[in-house]
Amino acid sequence: MPPYSTNYVNPWTPASGIPDPGSRYDKAARFLFGLGFLTFGSTWIVAIVLSLKAQRLRTDPDTTPPERRKVAVIVAATTAAGLLLLGSGLSTLVDDDIPAGAQDGVAVEIEITSNGAPGLAYDMMIDVGGQKSSGDGVPLPHRKVFHTNSLWGLSVTASAVDDEDSGEAETQTLTCVIKVGGEILARNTSTGDGGQVCTASYSE
Repeated sequence: MPPYSTNYVNPWTPASGIPDPGSRYDKAARFLFGLGFLTFGSTWIVAIVLSLKAQRLRTDPDTTPPERRKVAVIVAATTAAGLLLLGSGLSTLVDDDIPAGAQDGVAVEIEITSNGAPGLAYDMMIDVGGQKSSGDGVPLPHRKVFHTNSLWGLSVTASAVDDEDSGEAETQTLTCVIKVGGEILARNTSTGDGGQVCTASYSE
């Protein structure tokens, strides 16, 4: 018969004067219950099971209290699983904020187009996380793909050809677009005035 069964005439109570046979399970259950608030409730089921075991030990004098090592292993394994789930959950939340395709290498596509002749971009400046590209008189449409590890500091600006003699600058408009995985992150179209500029930027 287990040592805790001595003087076990009635179920254990704090006033019984003997050690609590369910204290180890009870402490582990309290710890895991608290941890559950940080791990999306993943440890609550184990906490409930341990709490029930503690109650059984207090009401059944023939049940052997658990060894300290056994309780430690249960707590350690449950904690590790809970923290793993927490990390996975946080990672999912972060990934949900990144446009589709950004997780697969972050290929950023910059696009500059014109609605008509002469189809040239002047004072073109592109910056993708520190990767820069510039040009004058760049034929349009102009598309370029950059690979980066971040969506911070993306920008593109370009000016239309200002040819007052032909009147083309008054009708030409430029559109600057930033895309990731086919999804448009930023888009801007110039107003159509002479020497107009389109500017698009994005930071995540």
